[in-house]
Amino acid sequence: AGGDGGDGGARGGNGGTGGSAIGGGVYNASSLIVVNCTFNKGNALGGTNGAPGSGAVSGKNGKKGSSFGGNIANVAKKKHGSIQLFNSIIASALSGGGGYGTISNGGYNISADKSIKFKKNSLSLMNTNPGVGDLGDNGGPTETCALAGNSPAVDQIPPNLAPPIDQRGFDRPIGVLSDIGAYELDTNRVVILTQPQSTNVIVCSNATFTVTADGT
Repeated sequence: AGGDGGDGGARGGNGGTGGSAIGGGVYNASSLIVVNCTFNKGNALGGTNGAPGSGAVSGKNGKKGSSFGGNIANVAKKKHGSIQLFNSIIASALSGGGGYGTISNGGYNISADKSIKFKKNSLSLMNTNPGVGDLGDNGGPTETCALAGNSPAVDQIPPNLAPPIDQRGFDRPIGVLSDIGAYELDTNRVVILTQPQSTNVIVCSNATFTVTADGT
């Protein structure tokens, strides 16, 4: 956060500028190869601005810090490293946009915004809703973001270009083609996409909870 401006007799000091935030999910300053990963709701939130100091003339508010690459960011110069992205989902970020810096497109990627530039006819999509759910227990040792049945990530990758299992350790592909991202959709398995949220009600009154699920 930027520091507050000091008080002065004639003029108050200006508030300081908040620091920049880069790479909420992944910050790369070397070389990185990303294969069948899902990045969702990353947060690179720049520092808050400092308040102006008081005086006969008040100071000015500082500026908020910049936000870059809420999900994934590359700060390495081309000669020293890069991010190579294969078969991966860069979903919506809470701040800073999905990606930042030079990110090489290895094919079969989906970006929810235009922060990562994919060339046309490159087997990758940008500014496209990938149809991923919230982080949750969908089986396996770690939580995952499940794919909706209508996700554009389903059945896209030739099986020889994807790992034989997904993040949960489940076999892939389920059908002929593998799914983009860390999660392989099985329509015979019911998965929770949106968990019910806590709520407050008056004692002895009804509470309503909702949940979104997909599968048969």
